[in-house]
Amino acid sequence: MSETSVTIETLADSWFARASYKPRLATADGTAWFPLARRDWITTDLDSTRESSDALTGLGDALTGLGDALDSTYVDWQLPRGDRVDANLRALADGSATCVVTGQQPGFLGGPAFTLYKAVSAIATARCLTELRGRPCVPVFWVASEDHDIDEVRQGRFPDASFELPHVFERRPLSTLAIDGIADDVLRAASDHFSSRRFGEIATKLIDGYRSRNVASGFANLLASVFGEYGLVVVDPEKLRPLGAPIVRSVIENPSEAIERIEHGVRDVEAEGLPAFVRPRLPLFLLRDGRRDHLSPAANGNLVVDGGGPEISRDEALAILDESPERFSTGALLRPLVQEFVLPSVLTIGGAAEVGYFAQLGPLAEWLGVPRPPIALRLGATVLDGKVAKHAKKLGLDAESIADAERAEDWFGTSDNESSIRQTLRDDVAKLRLDVSSLRSVLAAEHPELEKNIARGTDRVENALAQFESKVGDLIDRANSDRVASAELVWSGVFPEGLLQERHFGFLHLIARHGTSWIDQLIDEITDAPLDVTHRFIWFGER
Repeated sequence: MSETSVTIETLADSWFARASYKPRLATADGTAWFPLARRDWITTDLDSTRESSDALTGLGDALTGLGDALDSTYVDWQLPRGDRVDANLRALADGSATCVVTGQQPGFLGGPAFTLYKAVSAIATARCLTELRGRPCVPVFWVASEDHDIDEVRQGRFPDASFELPHVFERRPLSTLAIDGIADDVLRAASDHFSSRRFGEIATKLIDGYRSRNVASGFANLLASVFGEYGLVVVDPEKLRPLGAPIVRSVIENPSEAIERIEHGVRDVEAEGLPAFVRPRLPLFLLRDGRRDHLSPAANGNLVVDGGGPEISRDEALAILDESPERFSTGALLRPLVQEFVLPSVLTIGGAAEVGYFAQLGPLAEWLGVPRPPIALRLGATVLDGKVAKHAKKLGLDAESIADAERAEDWFGTSDNESSIRQTLRDDVAKLRLDVSSLRSVLAAEHPELEKNIARGTDRVENALAQFESKVGDLIDRANSDRVASAELVWSGVFPEGLLQERHFGFLHLIARHGTSWIDQLIDEITDAPLDVTHRFIWFGER
C-alpha cells in the first residue's frame, strides 16, 4: 500500500509567537544563559562534556547495574525490542556509547504531537553525533512514569475526536494506574474510530498495545512500537532510582542547602530578565501507601510530608533510602541531575518549558557535583493534511503566510481583485464624506439660523454612508464566503483553541491516515542539523 507524499517546509527564522514560554536563544559567539547546542557545539565543545572516557569512568557506582536497570524496563513492561534496541542497550551498559535523552509524561494514546517531535529530535541528534564523532550515541526516551498528575495526561485529542481515561486523581504514580474495566471501553472506542482509516490497522495495533498494561507502560509500548526500529531506548526512571540514591542522599542530609541552591538558580534566571519557571521548593517525593507525597524541610533539619502529613527524621529518611531507594521520587529540578548522574548523557532534548527550568539548575548541579546538563530545543512542527491542507492550498498559503497571521481574518482578503474593490470602496466613501463635510460648512455659513437642522441632516448622510460601506463590505464577504470558510477551517486546524497544534492534537491520527514512512522522512530532513531552531510545516499530499 503506497503512502502519502510529504513535503516539509521550513521557516527561515525561529517561531515562538504562540509558545507559552519564549527562551532566549544563544548569541552568535555562543554566550547565553543556557547552552543551546548547535552543530558547532557538537563538533567543538563536546570534548568538555561526558564524551570523554575519564568522565564516563567518573560515574563510578552509578554505571554499575545500568544494563540490568535498562533491561528490566523492557522485561517488566513487556516492550518490543529489535536488534537495534538490543545493540543500543548493550552499548549503554558496557560504557561504549553516550546518549541523547528526551522525555515526557506518558500521555494517553501517545500524548500531544510534540512527544513524537521529541523522539524524532533525539533520534536525529544521536545519529548526527554518531556520524560526526565516530562513537556510538544512543537516543533515549525517559518515560516520566512516576508522575502522579493523571489530569494532565488523561486525554488524547485529535482533530475529529478525543478519548479520555476515567481514572480518579489520587496522587498515585501513573505506572500504578491499570488500563482495565472502563478504560478498556475507551480503548475500544478509539480502535473503532481509527480502524476505518487507510492505515487504521497500524493505529489499532498501537491502541491495543495499551491493554493489560498501566498508563505509563501503555505509553512506553506505543513509543517502543513506533520508534524501536530507529534504536530508541525507552527508560522507566523507577528502575534507575537505586542508581540515583547518592543524589537523593545529599538532598535528605541537607535539605536547606538544596533549597538555597534552588533559590540561587531563581536569582540567576531573574537577573537575565526572565521569570523562573519552577518555584523554589524541595524537588523530592516519598511514596507512602501508594501515593506520591511531596516532602518539605522541617525547622530541625528533618522532612515533613506536605498537607499535614507526618514529620520524618533525617535518620529515618536515610534508612528508607538504604532499604528501599525506589520509594523516593524526584521533582522537576532534581530529575535532570539524576538523569545526568546515572546515564552517559551528553545532551537533553526538550521543549521551551524544559529549557526554562534547566536554566535554573546551575547552582544545584554544582553543589551536587553533577555536570550541568546541556539542553537543546526539540523540533517544532505543524502538520497540514486532509481538509486543512486542501483549503490552505486553495488560499495560496505557505509556511511564512501561516506563521505571520494573527487571526483567520488575515487570510480573507488575499485576492488582488478583492483588495482592489475594497480599496476603491474606502476611497470613494472617504471622498463623499469630505464632500458632505464641505457642504455642511457652506450651508451653515449661508444659513446660520438653520445650523442645527443642517447638522442633523448631514449627520444622517454620514451615517448612511457608514451603513453603505458596511453593507457593501458584507456583500463582498458574502460573495467570498468560501474563502472565509476555508480560512476558518485552516485556522482551527493549525491553531486549535488558539494553541500551537503540536501542543493540542496527538499524532496517532496521522499514523492512521498516512502510515509511518513520513517519520523516516522527517528524521532524514533534520539529521544533518538536528538542533537548528526552526519550525517545520509538514504537508501531506501534492503541493
